[in-house]
Amino acid sequence: MADYDRVLMPTDFSPWAAASVERRLEIPGIREVVLLHITTPRELRESDVCPMRRIPS
Repeated sequence: MADYDRVLMPTDFSPWAAASVERRLEIPGIREVVLLHITTPRELRESDVCPMRRIPS
């Protein structure tokens, strides 16, 4: 099995997506998770913004 120290994970910030980020702990060697969220262009509201946070290893 190859070791990956960084992975890219798509997310929609749902509970299921959050659970998949937590499950990354089951993959040995991962030190960093980069979340990718793509939306369609529209006017953003302040409540739409999700602040970045580090998820502990």
